[in-house]
Amino acid sequence: MASLGDLLAHEPLYLALVLGLFGLIVGSFLNVVILRFPRMLQREWTQDCRALLELPDDGAEEERFSLAFPDSHCPSCGTPLKPWQNIPVLSYVLLR
Repeated sequence: MASLGDLLAHEPLYLALVLGLFGLIVGSFLNVVILRFPRMLQREWTQDCRALLELPDDGAEEERFSLAFPDSHCPSCGTPLKPWQNIPVLSYVLLR
C-alpha cells in the first residue's frame, strides 16, 4: 500500500485537490481574522483609553468578542449560520 506522500507525489490531481482544500480552509480563517481583528483592537484600545483617562464606564455591556465568538452570522440579516453553512465555496454556492 502506497503512503499518502507517495500518492500525492505521483498523482498531481490529488495534490491539487489537497492543496486547493487547504487553501480554502486557510482563506476562510484569514477572512475571519480580517473582519474581527480590527474590532478586537478597537475595543481594547477604547477600554485602555477609558482606564488611562479615568473616565467612567459608559454603561454599555459589551458581548464577548474574539476570533471564535460570537458565532458566524449573515451580514445582512444577522441570522446565525449552521456549521455546514461555513464550508468555503460550497456554502457560497448553496446559500447564494
